[in-house]
Amino acid sequence: MNGFNNNLEDILTINIKNTNLKITNNSIIDNINKNTLKKIIINGVAKEDSILILDNSINKLIFNNENIKEIHINKLTIYGFLDFVKYQEVILENVVLYGRLNFNNYKESNKLIDISNFQYYDKLNIKTNNCIDLYGNVTINNSYFYGNPSCSDSLLSFKGENINNLQINNSYFDGAYSNNCVSISNSSKSHISSSLFEKGGSFENGGGAIRVMKSNFYIEDCKFNDNFSIYDGGIFYVLDSYSFIAQNIEAYNSTALEKGSLIYMYSSENIKTTGYIINAVQINSGNINKKINDGSLIASVEGYSSLYIENFYGNELNAGNGVGAFNLNYHSSIELKNIELNGVSGSSSGGLLLTSKNEAKDSFFKVYNGTFTDFNQYSKETSSSLIMTSNNINIILENCNINNINSMGYYFIYTKGGNTIEIKNSIIENYFSLYPTNFIICESFNDIDKCELTINNTTFNFIQSLEAFIKINNGDVIINDSMFSDLYSCYYSTYCNLELNDFFREITFDIGVNANMNINNSILKSLYAYSIFKARNTSLITINNSDISNHFISESIIYIDKNLYFDGHYIINNCNFNDNISYSGCILNIQNIDSSGFSAEFNNSTFSKNYSMYNGGVIYSRVKSLYLYISFNNCIFDNNFSHYQGFISYSLSKLDEPFFSNIDELRKIENAFATPPVNLRFISNSLNSVSLLSGESLQNDIKFNLIDDYNNSYITISEEIDYFSPSDIVFLSIETNDPSNTALIGQTFSYCSNNICHIPPVKIVGNPGFYNLILKIHGSEEVNKFDDVLFNFDLIINPCNDSKYIYNDIENIGFKSCYLPECIPNCNSGVCVSKNVCDCSKTSFKGPEDLVFKSASYSLLNIILLGLLLNCLYLLVLTYDENKVKMCILEYLLHHLSFTLVFGPIVLKTYRIYRIFGYIRIH
Repeated sequence: MNGFNNNLEDILTINIKNTNLKITNNSIIDNINKNTLKKIIINGVAKEDSILILDNSINKLIFNNENIKEIHINKLTIYGFLDFVKYQEVILENVVLYGRLNFNNYKESNKLIDISNFQYYDKLNIKTNNCIDLYGNVTINNSYFYGNPSCSDSLLSFKGENINNLQINNSYFDGAYSNNCVSISNSSKSHISSSLFEKGGSFENGGGAIRVMKSNFYIEDCKFNDNFSIYDGGIFYVLDSYSFIAQNIEAYNSTALEKGSLIYMYSSENIKTTGYIINAVQINSGNINKKINDGSLIASVEGYSSLYIENFYGNELNAGNGVGAFNLNYHSSIELKNIELNGVSGSSSGGLLLTSKNEAKDSFFKVYNGTFTDFNQYSKETSSSLIMTSNNINIILENCNINNINSMGYYFIYTKGGNTIEIKNSIIENYFSLYPTNFIICESFNDIDKCELTINNTTFNFIQSLEAFIKINNGDVIINDSMFSDLYSCYYSTYCNLELNDFFREITFDIGVNANMNINNSILKSLYAYSIFKARNTSLITINNSDISNHFISESIIYIDKNLYFDGHYIINNCNFNDNISYSGCILNIQNIDSSGFSAEFNNSTFSKNYSMYNGGVIYSRVKSLYLYISFNNCIFDNNFSHYQGFISYSLSKLDEPFFSNIDELRKIENAFATPPVNLRFISNSLNSVSLLSGESLQNDIKFNLIDDYNNSYITISEEIDYFSPSDIVFLSIETNDPSNTALIGQTFSYCSNNICHIPPVKIVGNPGFYNLILKIHGSEEVNKFDDVLFNFDLIINPCNDSKYIYNDIENIGFKSCYLPECIPNCNSGVCVSKNVCDCSKTSFKGPEDLVFKSASYSLLNIILLGLLLNCLYLLVLTYDENKVKMCILEYLLHHLSFTLVFGPIVLKTYRIYRIFGYIRIH
């Protein structure tokens, strides 16, 4: 130090040359020219050469003169504690500080702090709250700040007292994974630009990099790396601030364990913060080995806050145990414009794009020009792969492209009552789920908080594993100018894990109680489900000017069964139904109805090339008086087909058909209409009476067709069919009119196949006489009218000719059968005298009692033959080279067993002959 330069009475200049200056005690700059000194300047030659050392870690360089207006420290390296107790303006320029820096707030005034080309390293390891506390109007340029674990909260804390400003430019902050980089409170205006924030860590409050409270804040052209918060706000924590603007931001590997890895915002009702993030990039958040409780990997907006984001790119955002890119709460709102997100994943309850809870009315979430790809929802809890909200929120997705979404199940969009959802000008495709999914669902439990879903000019393509595509209660669905293509229910999806014992009636559009759906100018193409539409008795589905084609449906496009709550009201105008396939009734399948809960009206619509695998190419019904509930007005039917009956309609009878305005014209089409069978018609070469002997069987010579109300042959199932329902089968049975004199032996039931019914080949026994053979037809409910109709055939049992036939009760039922003797195998030189009875009395062979027959011992010869066969098998075993235990056991077993079976019976036969001749010699 060269001394003091006091040319001017109000300026004190201290010059430190190329030296290391040690100060061993506290130095207090206080009373030097206390009344006249206005400025202190401490100059070094260069910060590398001029070094000021406070020799003890507790020693300080203290500035405590409130009359000094300016303190200027320049080109100096300082080891120790700089403590500005009383000051008005402080300039730190080209200074390196290894120690601690403190500014006391002794008086609320327009204090000025100017820090430039400053490097700060906290090396004191003294426990404190913040490494640096700043007050007044602060400007920081081209500076570097490094934190220390000895600071429990912030590296730099600024308190603006509602009148002061903070400006940071082109600076660097390193929180050492221990400190929040910058904390700002009560700032009139804060501006940060062209700075880098790294390794920020928040362990007491939120905000790993920057915390803003009750301030006006603007940040631009900044970059953030490896910032972290165990609470909220991995980078930004914004609490009750008056304004927040972030522009041209890059964030890498930043995470909050609670909410908002990029930003957390909360404001009270009297503040209502509005935040803006423009031109931002966020990459690789959440990929840490710690549990993330909530998620909201980008932003969590709560209270009365609003956040607007424009031109945003995010990639590899992993919520871990949490979920979601955005979170809303209470009166908050989020608006996104020009946003692209790739690789978002989570594994907890909520939505990957948005999760909101406890919303108040007028909250909204709006997306314009959004691209969302490669979303993965791993949660097995109730969750959503895009949006999950509770109530009272308005959702708009406009000009969005959503692609390649993977889920464990549950939902794509889930909302409750009081919400409105609008999807327009968007493309949503390639959705995959491991378990059945209700794709878009709105649950409302009263008619006050209704759901509203609007879809305009949107394409849904290749959606897999559906339980329902849209499911809604107490609300309205409006669909305009949209396309739904390749929607697969879980049963038809190769991706869905459906247990064999699980049964889902998967519905594409499930419109619940007090709900309505209106589809206009839309295309429904290639849908695979149990049924496409389901409504309740208080619901209305209206479809106008739409194309419904190329579907494969288990039951029908519209399936009605009141026992399964499939009913509702339908109005369909100017629609095309083309190339659809189902099992019965391709467009309508009516099982049973509630007379007040169902109606269907088709106007000016076209039905072309629809195909039913069973009955009813267009409509299949088991309901009486269907004309009261269904009408087809000015409709065109072209080239529809069913495998069995009714290319257009299959109804219980002519009188029970729906109303067709052009019925006379349609009935001219061959097999256009059909009913269950009402009569039978014998085939020309069939017998209509039977004459036989007692004990003879009926032949398949009695054949007939079943006839429906249109006098058409009733087509029965084919024997080669792979799948059919018992209700599709027509059974028949036979009996006689006099069971006391006749009996039927064998199968008395049969069924009709290949369009022909045959009398089963039953055996008839009884006393000679004239009888009637009675035929009964049995079937499902639709053919039960046959159960009251008996068809009689003449049955004659002729007397038995005793000289030619044998007349015995061989069935043991009290009636004799007339039959010719028959022996199988034949009796050779003997005579067959009855059923398998031979008379060999006139041959040399006398049968089992013959002495030669007895001596041969045929039973023992059979055993010897078995032994010889086993011995041959033993020889084959010997050819094997394998030295295995099992082969050795088998070899010895066959050898000894075959020997025993061959020579054992020979010994017994010899001994038996010996005993026979010995007995004769004795007697």
